[in-house]
Amino acid sequence: MNGHKKKLLIVEDDDAIARLLSMFLREQKFEVSVAQDGEAALQEAKSTTPDLIILDLILPSLSGEEICKAIREDDDEEVARIPIVVLTAKSADVDRIVCKVTGANSYVTKPFDRQGLLEEIRKWI
Repeated sequence: MNGHKKKLLIVEDDDAIARLLSMFLREQKFEVSVAQDGEAALQEAKSTTPDLIILDLILPSLSGEEICKAIREDDDEEVARIPIVVLTAKSADVDRIVCKVTGANSYVTKPFDRQGLLEEIRKWI
């Protein structure tokens, strides 16, 4: 069981960013799945229980904040404990505070440094 790849769920509606992130993280030996809207993200999180979620805030159907809150309040304790790294273009302090309150573990702003993001991911899993 020890050799299994860590599963990451990328929640990102921008195709280019999702592809770039997926490629980079697969190179780092992670198993990666992508959800492009809030509803899909929640379904994926519940059905696959990834080791970590990389979450954009500005999404169709449900905002990142709503997804974060829904995961933290999930009945399944394993799902509720999934580390969440917010990756967003929103850089205002108020957004950081909202994410802390809704239960995000970490907050990274776009444009992001890939090494910095990788360090954040490794810190949580």
